[in-house]
This record gives sequence, structure tokens and C-alpha cells, in this order.
Amino acid sequence: MIENLGPLRFASPDGGIPPAPHAHELVRPSELGIYDENDRLTRAAIWGPVGAEAVLAQIYPKRVSLFYDEMDVVVARSEAEGFQSALESSGVRIHLMRDLLEQSLPPVEGVTKEQLIDELLGRAQSIYEHYYDHDGNDLGEELDNGNKLPAGGLKHFYSYVEPITTLINMDIERYGLPGAVALNEFLSINPPLPLGNSIYSRDQMNVILGTRFSASMAEPIRQREVPFYETLYEKLGLPRGIEMPDGETFEGGDAYVHNGIVYVGVGVRTTKGAAHFIYETLKPQLKELGFEFAIVEDVMIDQKTPDKLQQFMHLDTFSNPISRTEMVVCDTEARNRRVKILTENVHGEIEEVDAGTFVDFLEERNTVYHVAEDAQQEFACNFLAIDNQTVLVADTGKPESEAVARQLEAEAGKTVIRIPLKESTRGFGATHCMTGQLRRAA
Repeated sequence: MIENLGPLRFASPDGGIPPAPHAHELVRPSELGIYDENDRLTRAAIWGPVGAEAVLAQIYPKRVSLFYDEMDVVVARSEAEGFQSALESSGVRIHLMRDLLEQSLPPVEGVTKEQLIDELLGRAQSIYEHYYDHDGNDLGEELDNGNKLPAGGLKHFYSYVEPITTLINMDIERYGLPGAVALNEFLSINPPLPLGNSIYSRDQMNVILGTRFSASMAEPIRQREVPFYETLYEKLGLPRGIEMPDGETFEGGDAYVHNGIVYVGVGVRTTKGAAHFIYETLKPQLKELGFEFAIVEDVMIDQKTPDKLQQFMHLDTFSNPISRTEMVVCDTEARNRRVKILTENVHGEIEEVDAGTFVDFLEERNTVYHVAEDAQQEFACNFLAIDNQTVLVADTGKPESEAVARQLEAEAGKTVIRIPLKESTRGFGATHCMTGQLRRAA
């Protein structure tokens, strides 16, 4: 599948929209680096105009798709444009990864729009028939207590026709027919599982200090995102990300740098072995900078339901810095996490020094704004700080998240930019999860 990626084309063969201003601008390795989550964000990758891949992905049960609720993908596509505009207006140079992927694929000639739509609908029907009975009951219910399709969700084959048709028409307008065929075959038709979670562009990698680490995804539906994202980053001029050792998993949402400390979450998506590997890789930089390295370990992981594990799957789902000395955190999860500072003993071996609960650790070093669990569920912690002052938050239309946005304005004095992302968050992520950060400038 990845072998089909060729050189970047600077326009679709049949026209379509022009690329984003910085779409093909190469990233010099010297421009790569994040030394604090509240330095000014200057360059990032986002997925861009989500398509039929997200419709197909959410046909699967939650245990497979990882979508917690039904996403209206046509609306989410419009939301992506608003998110892109907000980032660019904030001075961030953006790379649209879905567009770059299309521009890397050889165009597919000889397939009509109707044939492409029929292929996608056929895939949708085969997924549905494999997982559900005619009433929408999950045939694998003995595995997960009978998950059904989301209430009011896509229950029957004919429900897929309108969104898929609309999204294909949008892709054809954007890329031309041969480009749209190639892209949808790559994302939706050919892979064993459609790549509908690609919208969350933080998770495939993470830039920590001066090093870019490639993710090793824990869930099957996300694992094939990493190779093609890596190929696209290479085409943008970046060296290949450092890969995790065999048997270890690491996802980009599980790490950030704040006030001289590299934090790595250890839980359902990132293993302790991966955290230790990241520490070993960064040791020379940590010593040079005088930074510490802390793992934030979930000590209650064996007592959580699958839904709770998903709710707090990454470090950035329940905590986030808003300045060098300020943090936002959801106590519900942070009290289940213990901080362990990694150090090296005289024999060169890694030692873990327990530093207490995550809440206590943060409160000793920061002004902490506490978020209730109902607000965390509306992604109140998963915001994107542009710098020390400006924060992009997802407007989900719920009062819980709006209350936190107002708290950041009133108590923390932040400039809060609200971005309508109600549908985009249905796959379990908001502005932070949607952004692959490449460069922050002090």
C-alpha cells in the first residue's frame, strides 16, 4: 500500500482547488523541535478535509472503530476548514496530510464516479453484514456486553448512500476524479480496516525536544496510519521518526514538554518500555538542557472498564499546559496516575523515583485549574495552546466545556478562540489531538 506513494504533485491532473499556502513547503530538520508546550506554535500537520474513510470506520462497533458516537462526516469536513483557518490566522504554517497523500498517489484512470461510489457502498454493506444482525445488534456482543450502533446511528445499508455520495462529490471537486479514486481506494477500499481515525494527526508521531518519535499504535484500526504518515513527513523533508522497539506501543497524545520536564503517559496506549526507550534516546538532550523526565503511570488500569480506558487513553485527554507555570487537569484521572521521575544510577541503569500523584506533583510546581469529569468528557482538557496566551478550544455545544473556556478567560486571563468541532470530536479528540505539532519557537 505504501509503495504506491510517489513524488508530490503540485496540482491534481483535473484541476481542483489550489494547495494550502505552505502545503508543499519543505521542513528543514533544523526547524523541527518542541522544548515547551507553550512556546509559540509555528508549524504543524493536520488531516484536513475528512472523507468517506470516517463514514466507513464508524460502521464498525466502538470496540473496533474507537468512535464513541456517530460523527456527521460532511459537517466534520466543514469544521476542518474552520480549524485550518483558525490555525493559519494564528500564524501557524499548516501541512494538510490528506491533500499531501492524494498528491503522492498515482491517479487512477478508467473508474467512473458511480463505480467508485458503488465500491464504497459495497464495502459499507460488507462491514455491516459482518458485524450486525438486521436489527443492528452487534454479533460480537459476547465480547463487549452487546454494543450496538450508536443510538440514532447508521442502522441500514441505505443510510450510507447520502454521506458517501456527498463526500465523493466533494473529493472530486477538490482533487479531480482520478485523484479522488486513488485517495479513496487507499483510505477506504483497499486497507483491511478503513483509515477513518487519521483525522487525529497528533497520534502518529510526537516531536519531543529535538527528536521526532514515530508512533507504534496499540489498536489495529490505527496501526496502518503510521507508515503513510511517516512517508509523507519524509516527503516534506524530515528524517524518519525514531521507531519504538518491538513489542512496545507509544502514541503521540501521550507526551508533552512543560517547564523543563518531559512528561510521558503510561497506560492503555503507551507502554512503560516505550517510555523508558524515549528516555534513553533523549538522555543527551535532557542532560544538556537540564530537563527532567517523568512518566505518568495509570496505576488503576486493571480496574477500569473499556469505556473508562478510552476516555482517559492519552495524557493530553485529561491534562494540558496553558503557560509555563499553569496546568489544566481532570482530577478524576490525575489522582489515579503516579509520577515517577526517571534517573540513571551509577551503573547506567534506569531508576524510577516515585514523586506522588499527578495532581500533587502538578500543584507543587504550577497554578492548576481543575476540570470536572463531565467537562473532560467534552474535551475541555484537549485544547491547543498556540503560545503562552492564546488557546484554541473545541466548541462542542455543551455547557460543560464552555464553562471551562470561560474559566480560562476569567481566571487565567487567556485569549480563548472557540472553534466549532462538535462532529469532529465524535472520534474522541479535539484541537490538541487533531494537530501534529512540528515546531514551537521560544
